[in-house]
Amino acid sequence: MARMIPPVIHADCASFGEKQIFKKLRDEPGTKNWIVLHSLSLPKHVRQTSGEIDFVVIVPEKGVLCVEVKACSLLSRRDGLWFYGKGSAGDPRGPFKQVTEGMHSLRKHVASEYPELGRVPFFTAVIFPYLDFNFKPGEWQEWEVIDRNLFRSMPTSTLLLSILDRWRRHFQNSKTGAGYVNNSDEPYRQQCEDLAVCLRGDFEAHESAQSIIARNIDELQRFTEEQFDALDSMENNPRTIFCGAAGTGKTFLALEAAKRADAEGHKTLLVCYNKLLAEWAKSVAKWKNVDVCTIHSLMKRFSTAVPGEDSALFWEQSLPEAAQMAVIERSLDADLYDTMIIDEGQDLLHSPYLDFLDLLLQGGLTAGQWRMFGDFEKQAVYRTSNVNLETFRHDRCGGVPEMRLAVNCRNTPNIGAWVEKFGQLHPGYSRFRRADGGVEPEMRFYEKREDQPGILLKLLDQLQEQGFSSQDIVILSPYDQDSSVIGSLPQGPWRDRLRPYKVAPTGHLGHATIKAFKGLEAQVVIVTDIDQIRGEDDLNLLYVALSRAVHKAVIFGKSSVKDSLLAMMSAGGRGVK
Repeated sequence: MARMIPPVIHADCASFGEKQIFKKLRDEPGTKNWIVLHSLSLPKHVRQTSGEIDFVVIVPEKGVLCVEVKACSLLSRRDGLWFYGKGSAGDPRGPFKQVTEGMHSLRKHVASEYPELGRVPFFTAVIFPYLDFNFKPGEWQEWEVIDRNLFRSMPTSTLLLSILDRWRRHFQNSKTGAGYVNNSDEPYRQQCEDLAVCLRGDFEAHESAQSIIARNIDELQRFTEEQFDALDSMENNPRTIFCGAAGTGKTFLALEAAKRADAEGHKTLLVCYNKLLAEWAKSVAKWKNVDVCTIHSLMKRFSTAVPGEDSALFWEQSLPEAAQMAVIERSLDADLYDTMIIDEGQDLLHSPYLDFLDLLLQGGLTAGQWRMFGDFEKQAVYRTSNVNLETFRHDRCGGVPEMRLAVNCRNTPNIGAWVEKFGQLHPGYSRFRRADGGVEPEMRFYEKREDQPGILLKLLDQLQEQGFSSQDIVILSPYDQDSSVIGSLPQGPWRDRLRPYKVAPTGHLGHATIKAFKGLEAQVVIVTDIDQIRGEDDLNLLYVALSRAVHKAVIFGKSSVKDSLLAMMSAGGRGVK
């Protein structure tokens, strides 16, 4: 059985005769140790811009046979032109001259690339698998033809070996050919391998990390802009809720909505929960009439000092109440916004927050102009909400319309499949705009927490070797710095590069909690410190973290959670033990 390169015949091959010959050469016992190349292109042809040889058969100790296949049911030659079938255009070269020119082009190429192979003999053959070809030799040798009778009468390997032997004898007996064959047993086994490498060797070319990143950025911008159709379709509704899972472009749509409001001259508030997200939005939303801030910074802008700032009660109750009173007491139209854009809406469905925002909007939440964007099922990781979406829609806003965003424009399908499983999204994404980049998400496991730093440093070295810079990578953990792997990294180059994540590139390697990074994205996301999976909250954190990854995602988990994670991925369910 010959080694076929490629190992399967291409689906686009229209020649049934070539398919038959391919299978014979691949499966016949007589072709053992042969190497056969199918459909070899010749970019440097002796007479044409390019050419092709149907089969190049490399046989140890015999030679290289270039085979032309004419699998036609009708053949004629008139006025020096060859016609293959009815209605075919005339070919002045004919099959024998065609394959001879291809053979010489190939031999010249091999000799220039591998001079040590310059003495390997090259020969030709033409196969007519469906025709009787009994014509008197003229421009061809009698033995280099295989017609229908021969093709059916004996194995193809036997026929090709006979042709090789006849060619060798012919040149050995020829004064001009003695030096060409020289009675040697070339090509030797290693020469056959060298010929295969020269003509169709394996290679692997990698796109640089920076090229990948530039392409990813371009794709994200292009695909997210295509999501703007969602805004267009709801343009005539003064109040709309946009619901979508992670990666569906909600924050970009929020920015576009703010941009459009600014263009109309509206005093606009773009408000969210996360500080890092607000900082990033500020760096983008440099529009005259748009005010970007977190809900807490906005409330502190209005309120006087209130004790207990370090407590949850302060942020969720005392501060909102103080801010509401300040707005009521001031009662200034200058404080009111014409349009309000609410991102991370799932974290702001909290009665005191909504009461405060209601006071700041012309017409309030019931009659004013606003857009809310959120993942109301899976990304409410702060647990601040005490109002569900349906109650908000019907009781506080009078039945505001809702639009579902279902197309993922951030993650590749590989990463998105993991996001769907950890998030248990039903229904999942309707489709992914980005193509499969061939980079699978990974899980790496450690026995003890003290093993994790070494595994992390090894991964960072690998990413650096691949061309990723520190600012392309973010390390996320369920825990703060002191309780995460970051606090236990040894002194060294990577420890020196680590900084809490900043929106503006600093050249450092950023780290953050998963909650703090919600709403943002990075080319490479490394999720660390997955020591246990206690239930829904832990799984939602993994869902949020993985959905931040644009190019690559890696989870570092303790061995004790390995079975749970793998069961979840294989079954597509929660798989929590």
